[in-house]
Amino acid sequence: FSKPPAGFFERYFDPAASPHYREGDTIGAWIGEKLVSAVHIRRLRLRSRDDATDYLCGALANVATLEEHRRQGYSRTLLCMAIQRMEDSEDFDLTTLGTNR
Repeated sequence: FSKPPAGFFERYFDPAASPHYREGDTIGAWIGEKLVSAVHIRRLRLRSRDDATDYLCGALANVATLEEHRRQGYSRTLLCMAIQRMEDSEDFDLTTLGTNR
């Protein structure tokens, strides 16, 4: 992965920027010392316009695999692990997955 600009990751992991982040919400696949794939669970609070009920959304984000390690099942395995983590926690009311390149 290329080096991100200064402050890039703070918007996800800094307690002020992501106050609902829990350890383990970012899952990675490593080969030796090298991170080759990652998935991140964003904990977003959503409020219903109908009845002002708050819901916790597990937004799957930052799904990435280094090009030379693609098509080997890393992202699929990490996504399954993230979904299982959300199901096991029973904290989440819904899940989203945004996609773009």
